[in-house]
Amino acid sequence: MEMKVADVIVKCLEAEGIEYAFGITGSHYLAFFKALKHSSIKFISVKHESAGAYMAGHYAKFAQKPALIMATAGPGAMNLLAGIAELYKSNLPCFILTPIVPIQFQGKNMLQEDSGLGNSYSIADIMKCITKKTITCLHPENIAAYIQDLFRNGLNKVNGPVHLLVPINFLEKKVDFMPLAVEQYRNIKDSSAEHDKIISIANKLSASKRPILFIGHRAGYPNISASIKKFSRLFGIPVVLSASAKGLFDEFSPLFAGILDVYGHRSAEYFIKKSDIILSVGQEFSEFSTVKYDPDLFGDKLIQIDIDGLDIGRNYPVQLSACGDLGTTLDLLSDELAHRIQTPFFDETFQRDFIKENSLLWEDMADNHLPLRPARIYKEISELAKNRAIIISDMGANNCASYRHLQTGESGYSALFGNYTMGQGVSGAIGAKIACPEKLVISICGDGSFLMNGMEIATARQYDIPIIWMIFVDKSYGMVEWSQKILYNDLQYCTEIYVPDLEKLADSFSIGYYKITDLDSLHTSITSSFKKYEEEKKSCIIEIAFETEDMLPFKPRIVKFIQDMGNTEESAKSPFLMKSFKRMLREKV
Repeated sequence: MEMKVADVIVKCLEAEGIEYAFGITGSHYLAFFKALKHSSIKFISVKHESAGAYMAGHYAKFAQKPALIMATAGPGAMNLLAGIAELYKSNLPCFILTPIVPIQFQGKNMLQEDSGLGNSYSIADIMKCITKKTITCLHPENIAAYIQDLFRNGLNKVNGPVHLLVPINFLEKKVDFMPLAVEQYRNIKDSSAEHDKIISIANKLSASKRPILFIGHRAGYPNISASIKKFSRLFGIPVVLSASAKGLFDEFSPLFAGILDVYGHRSAEYFIKKSDIILSVGQEFSEFSTVKYDPDLFGDKLIQIDIDGLDIGRNYPVQLSACGDLGTTLDLLSDELAHRIQTPFFDETFQRDFIKENSLLWEDMADNHLPLRPARIYKEISELAKNRAIIISDMGANNCASYRHLQTGESGYSALFGNYTMGQGVSGAIGAKIACPEKLVISICGDGSFLMNGMEIATARQYDIPIIWMIFVDKSYGMVEWSQKILYNDLQYCTEIYVPDLEKLADSFSIGYYKITDLDSLHTSITSSFKKYEEEKKSCIIEIAFETEDMLPFKPRIVKFIQDMGNTEESAKSPFLMKSFKRMLREKV
C-alpha cells in the first residue's frame, strides 16, 4: 500500500507496541506530529528533552517495554544526550526519533543543522557513542527496513536505545509499505540458555554449603524478579543485591542478605566473604558493587550468569559461567537443583547473623534525636510505603542513604544507576507512574537534584499525573561537600545552592505541601500526603529538614581512594575523616 513516510514510522512503532512518546515538539517535524496525532501513541510534552529520556527509562523498567523519545533538530537532539547516555549505560531500550534538515540543503548552514557537513556538528556521530545503533534515512522507500533493523539491535540480548534520523523533506513523501508482524522480521524473545553449562553449575551448587545469590541490574530488563524469588525460596539461598538491582528482591524477606555497595550493608559483604559459592546473575561488577574493586572480595568461588559473554570474567575470574536469557537460565538451573538438593542451604541462623552484622544500621534507624537523621526518616518511609508505593530515587547523598536505609517491598524501587545522573529521578517518576497508574509513586531526591528537573512538575500537572516529591533540603551539593570536608578539612567551596520557598512553589502549581522537622511531622506528613494522593489524585512536595552532618561510614578501600584524589596532608587532619573512619571500623568485615 502507498503511505507517507511519517505514517509508516508511526505504523511500525505501533506494531512494536510503543504506547507513549516523551519529548518536545519542533517545527522541523510537523509532518510527523500530524501522523502521531491520529495514532494510538500518547504524547507527553516535557519541559526539557533530557527529562523525557529519564521518563522513558523509568517507564521501560516498570512497563517492560520501550517508549518513543522525540526531539527536534540541533539543540533539541543535543539536549537529549545526558538522558540517552543514562539509558545506554542502564541497558534500557527506547526508540529515538530526531529530524534533520533536507539532504539538498545540508552543509549550507540551515537553521539548527546537525548533519556534520559544513560547520555543523554531526548528531549521528554523537549518538553513535551512546546508542546501540544510529541510522540516517537516506532512502525514504527503505524507512520500514531502517526501523526494523533498529529494533533488532535495541531489543537483542543486552538492550539499549536506538536512534533514527529522518530528513524533514522525506516525511511527506509517499512510499510503498507492506506491514509485517514483529515476529516476521525479528526474534521477539531470545529464551536461549546453555544447557550443558547449567548442569555443571547445578553440580557445583549441589556440593556447596553456603551459596549466595548476587543480583545485578541486568536482571531488571527483562525483569526476572519472580525467578529470583522462586530460586531463593526453593533452596533457602540468601540474596545479595548490588545497589543498581535494588527493587528486584523483597527486602522484608527473611532471605534478603543486604546491598553490596560502598555505602551498603555490612551483612552483604560478610555473607559474600563467608560463602563458598557466589552465583552472580546479570552483574557487571562495577566500581561500587565491588567496593572499589576489592581484589579479595570474591576469591575463587564466582559463578557468573549473564546475558552474553562480554562481561564474563572481565573484572574477576570465574569458576563457571553461562550465557543466555537470565530468567530461562535461572529457571532451568532451579529444575536441575531440585533433583539434587533436599534441604535448604541456610536455616534460621541466617537471620540471626543478618541482624547481628547490621547492628549499626538498626541503631541509626532507631535514633529519634533531632535533627532527624536520614536513617530514621527512611525507616518511616519504608514502613508506610511497604507494598504500597513505588520509590524512585535520584542521585546524590540521599541516594546513598536510600539504598542503605530504605527497605523496599514488592511494589518496587528504581534508580537509573548506569551513569549516576542527577535529576533523573525527579522527572523519571512521571514515567514510572504512567507505566503503573494504579501505584502510588514517590520521588526521593536532594534539593540539588530537584532544582535540575523540578519544572517537570508542570508536566505532571498538565497530564494529571500525581507524584509525591520528597526533597531532602540542605542547600548544598551534599556528596561534594562531604568529599571537600574529608579531603581539604572542611573546604566547603562552591557547594552552596539557593533553594526557593518550596511551599510557594507547590502553591504555584496547585499541589500539596508538607514539611518534616521532627517525629510527629515525619509521620503525619507522609500519611497525609498518601491520603491526599489516593483520595484526590493530587501531587505534593514534602520538604525534609535533616541532620546534615550525618556521615555515612566509608569502607576501608574508599578512604584510600578519597585520599588518592586529593591532599592527603590535610585529609589526615580532617575530623570528618576520623568520624567516618570510626564508624567504618564498626562495620569492617
